[in-house]
Amino acid sequence: AEAAVTEAAHAAARLGSAIRDPSTARGQATTEADRVLGEQGIACAELTVTVDVPITQAGQPSTATAQVRCAVRWADLALPGLPGRHDVSAVFTSSIDRYRERP
Repeated sequence: AEAAVTEAAHAAARLGSAIRDPSTARGQATTEADRVLGEQGIACAELTVTVDVPITQAGQPSTATAQVRCAVRWADLALPGLPGRHDVSAVFTSSIDRYRERP
């Protein structure tokens, strides 16, 4: 579960850094994190994806940062029947091309 959440944070930050419009980047990065977790077979009881894509001028260095938090049920972590959940989180930062066109 930890590796899957880390991969989801990486994917969300990379996608967030590639999209020009910060609002669109946030939405698509959240969708990407959810997709990656689904491919890994991780069902989050609660999923929170936070993506920070600042608005900067072309030529200025900038980064996109994604934080993914997933509450995984203990029963889904090879402990069938055990109540409760385990919170897993990861953060990743990806550079934004300083010379790409900005909105």
